[in-house]
Amino acid sequence: MHRHAWLWEPLEMDASFVLRAMFGTKAAYLDGRLHLCFCANEEPWRGVLVCTERAHHASLQTEFPSLVSHPILGKWLYLSDECYDV
Repeated sequence: MHRHAWLWEPLEMDASFVLRAMFGTKAAYLDGRLHLCFCANEEPWRGVLVCTERAHHASLQTEFPSLVSHPILGKWLYLSDECYDV
């Protein structure tokens, strides 16, 4: 079982939810759009990537201060496993 399955399980109730493998992650799609990637490797690939445009970063970071720009894939926000109990 993937270490982040508990995060996407509530999304499975949505009829448009699709979970796919993508570059060693589990990618969650809703209504055909990529929203989250769940990473279970070593940092900085151990947590949740929030797949959003840079224009939305500031407002999301205000609401969720633990989100940071991913150090390698800066176009997306990142919540490291270190920020929550897994």
